[in-house]
Amino acid sequence: MNKWKVNDYKNLHESEEHWKLRKAFMQLYKESIPEDELVCLAQTMINIEFLGCRYSKEVMLRIEELAADLLKDSRSQRKDRLKRTFVGASDAATAKIKRSSLSDTLKRPAEPAPESLEPAVKKRISEELFYINYEPTDFISDFGKIVIYDPSTADIEQSATTIVQIINGKCKAMVEEQLDVVKDTFRVSITINGRIAGTALAATKVLARKEAYDAALSELRKHYYMLKVKNSFLARDNQQISKFDEECDKRAANSEKIGENNLGFKLLKSLGWKGGGLGSKNDGIVNPVELSVNIGRQGLGATTNTDYYRNILRKYKNTPTLYDLVFTNEFANEERAVLHQLAKRLDLKSKSYGKNENRHLVISKKITIFDIAADMIEKKDPVLWEKFILIPPEGQKSNK
Repeated sequence: MNKWKVNDYKNLHESEEHWKLRKAFMQLYKESIPEDELVCLAQTMINIEFLGCRYSKEVMLRIEELAADLLKDSRSQRKDRLKRTFVGASDAATAKIKRSSLSDTLKRPAEPAPESLEPAVKKRISEELFYINYEPTDFISDFGKIVIYDPSTADIEQSATTIVQIINGKCKAMVEEQLDVVKDTFRVSITINGRIAGTALAATKVLARKEAYDAALSELRKHYYMLKVKNSFLARDNQQISKFDEECDKRAANSEKIGENNLGFKLLKSLGWKGGGLGSKNDGIVNPVELSVNIGRQGLGATTNTDYYRNILRKYKNTPTLYDLVFTNEFANEERAVLHQLAKRLDLKSKSYGKNENRHLVISKKITIFDIAADMIEKKDPVLWEKFILIPPEGQKSNK
């Protein structure tokens, strides 16, 4: 009788949807499939269904056979999920946009269908998930081609000085400041692409500089879209990449039986082997010797298959998605450093978030601020609308 507990295999950062499906799969076959094999098969099923991973034909067919009914029910439930709510600009202007932390973003359970929601919950969802219809634009106005980028988060509010200076890097605009002393008063002027955007007089240099940048940002807001960060990163279906995925991938690959065309198979057959265990009493091993997988924290190059993660990043780069790849916090500093290098070689953006034991890596596609804003306006890309808030120039109205 199997005494192991299915619940012991729930991952800390696993979404409820994935865990529910994995748990159901393991409970269904707990009495008929060995523990290690079943756990890996369950994870392989999740990788195929939600991440688009592909394995050998035998593994794919086996998963399809074992999980057919479970996957059918799961797909049916996903079809009934809440669809995004569209609201007009007047409603959007008064909507309260709530930012999400790492745990909120990655552990967030799937939203229930609208019929099961209380009115207050419906209102919250309609405020958080919306698109606004704006006219396509080239983002060119009085100070050149600009989209204002505000990286403020729920924890850190960026100053006007920082936001205006970001324009220099994001939009390749020339941002300069000029200081003049008039008697006992300081005057600071901010120019963008050679045109004065803001000027301020104050008793101190620090105050004059601050007020000048405030005036410059206020002037820019009259002419340009502002892009604010809503979620710093967003994983597809709240999925994270863990070392456990790599282990299951290796075991799934090793689980493929050696066929009759294999040289070793032919050699054994020529010696009288008819299948089953080796030895004169047929009590030897049945399956080939497998590689022992070490998934500790001793370093990516030494214990983890670098090619495995390179293939993940290549597949991600070639897939038309703007979701991010989020890695669990079980990767050590040295391992994250190697992943940063892999991302750099593939021209992907990588950044680590969190501190100490909560530090983890996020890998994203490189996309310009102009492409982000344009895709939000013209394509209404759902991923970008979940990651950013797009605010039009002051006075501009949307098309309802």
